[in-house]
Amino acid sequence: MAPSSPFAKSALHSANALSQNKATQNALLWFGMIVMSIHLVFLSIIYYYFQQMEKTQCVCALTPDYKLLKNVNIALLVYVVFALVVMLLTRWTGVILPAPIRVLFAILKLAMFVLVVIFLILSLKYLLRLYKSPCACSEKPTRITYLFYVLLRLIWIAMSILFFIVFLGVFSWKLRSAR
Repeated sequence: MAPSSPFAKSALHSANALSQNKATQNALLWFGMIVMSIHLVFLSIIYYYFQQMEKTQCVCALTPDYKLLKNVNIALLVYVVFALVVMLLTRWTGVILPAPIRVLFAILKLAMFVLVVIFLILSLKYLLRLYKSPCACSEKPTRITYLFYVLLRLIWIAMSILFFIVFLGVFSWKLRSAR
C-alpha cells in the first residue's frame, strides 16, 4: 500500500535514497578493501624481493636507490595495513569518522599518493637498471612480479588522470551549454 500524504511519500523517498546511498557506500568500502588487499599482497612480495637481495648479498642489486625503495616500501606497507584496519573498523562498527579525522585521512592519502608516484618512478628506474646490467643474482620471479606491479600502477594512475581530465572537460562543457 502506497503512502497517501505528501509527507509520507517524501519520507519514503528519503528512506529509499538513504538506503541506496548506504548500499553505494558499502560497495565502495568493499571495493576499497579489495584494492588495498591487492596492494598489500604486491607490496609484501616486493618487500620479500628486497629481503632476498640482502640475504644473497646481490651486490649489483644493492644500490643506493635500493635502501630508499626498501624504506618507502615499508612505509607504504604500514599505510596499507593502517588503511585496511580503518576500513574494517568503520565497516564492522558502522561508525562514521568525524570531519577533522576524515580531513587528516584525506591529507594522508594525498601524501601517500605522492609517495607512491615517487616509489613507482624510482622502482622503474631501479628495475630497468637491473634488466640492463648482467645481474644474474637479481633475476627472480619476484622481480618480474615487482615490475608487473610497477607498470600496472603507472598505467592505473595514467588512466585515472586521463579520466579526470575527460570528466572535467565534459563537466565544463555542460556548464557552458547550460548558460
